[in-house]
Parts: sequence; C-alpha cells; structure tokens
Amino acid sequence: MRRPVNSHKRTEFYNIQGVVDNLQMANPKGIEKIGAEKIRIVWDDDHVSDYPFRYLRENCPCALCRDEFSGRMILDPKTIPADITSLRESVIGHYGLAFSFSDEHGTGIYTFDGLRKLCPCAECEKGIFTGV
Repeated sequence: MRRPVNSHKRTEFYNIQGVVDNLQMANPKGIEKIGAEKIRIVWDDDHVSDYPFRYLRENCPCALCRDEFSGRMILDPKTIPADITSLRESVIGHYGLAFSFSDEHGTGIYTFDGLRKLCPCAECEKGIFTGV
C-alpha cells in the first residue's frame, strides 16, 4: 500500500489573529484633483495630504523609474518637465492610484500605503503623522 504524498509532513497552524488585528492600511476617504498642479487625499484619520504632480512623478514606483531589486531611483529628476501635470487619474482596485502624466509616463501604481508614507507635509516630515 502506498503512503499518501506528504504524509510525513506535519501541518502546523499559528494563531495570527493578533497580527492581523494590528495591521493598518492607509485608506483615503476623499481624493480630489486641485487644478493642474496637485492631488489632495483626505485620509480616514482626517489627515490631509497634498501631492504636487511633479513630486509624484519624481517618486514614481514603476520599474522604469526605480530599480526593482534595490529600490534605487533610476529616473533623473532633471528630465521631468517643470510644468508636468496629470492628464488622467485612476483608482486601482481598493489599494492605489495610477496617473497618466503629461510627459507620456503612466506605468506607476501608487499604493495608498505608499502615498501615505510619501506625504510631503510638514507634520509628516517631522514624524507627527508617520503613516502606516
């Protein structure tokens, strides 16, 4: 008689409920384009983040702009037009945003967690709001 495949392996279960309960995700409760210069996100904790489109483009998370393995920026900020704007903004699932920039770049997906950590406001720079 054959022994069932993997019958020698013991399955262990771990209680991860406490870990799951402590996970926090950044969730916007409002997203608004402000003119041609920036996008505003109001977060679920009422923190307000204003992201100039040039700042977003400089911090694009895509593989064309950032090395996939090291995370090092490949994009030279000097190549970004000073008057860059977003031609279209799209919500991606329940986790992020994508932008079609006026320099014809549009491959980056900005996760909400990443955007919250990228917040350029003075409070976040000082560490008052650290994001998630």
